Amino acid sequence: MPSPDDFITPTRNMTERTAQETPKQLHEDLDLLGLRRRRGHDLRRMFITLAQVDGARRDLLENVTHGPRGDIVSIYTTFPWPTLCAEVAKLKIEVREGKVLEGDFGALATSLATSQLRARNRWQKLVTPSGLEPEITP
Repeated sequence: MPSPDDFITPTRNMTERTAQETPKQLHEDLDLLGLRRRRGHDLRRMFITLAQVDGARRDLLENVTHGPRGDIVSIYTTFPWPTLCAEVAKLKIEVREGKVLEGDFGALATSLATSQLRARNRWQKLVTPSGLEPEITP
């Protein structure tokens, strides 16, 4: 069950993504998929538009994507996590099957396999916060 402390797309250490790494990883994913590079704002715009088309409330989506507005009532209004999740869940997403991909299938398969291996390895690496490295004794 989601909690208010959950991140939507955490790092491999289950921490919040930094502003520096997020665009780089987005571009890597888009390059891998053969799609043109986009900005995070483009994704937010698409999400808000499609969710509203699928029936989500504008005020709750704004709270999800931007936090409360500057007016006093918005600042003092805290929507429960299930309410916000219910609005996000209104976005209708489907997995399309049977789509024919054109081009070099061998290169695509190799690229996908390599990226999956890298992703799997990324989650298996142990990462120590800077300054807490183990002492090396000669």
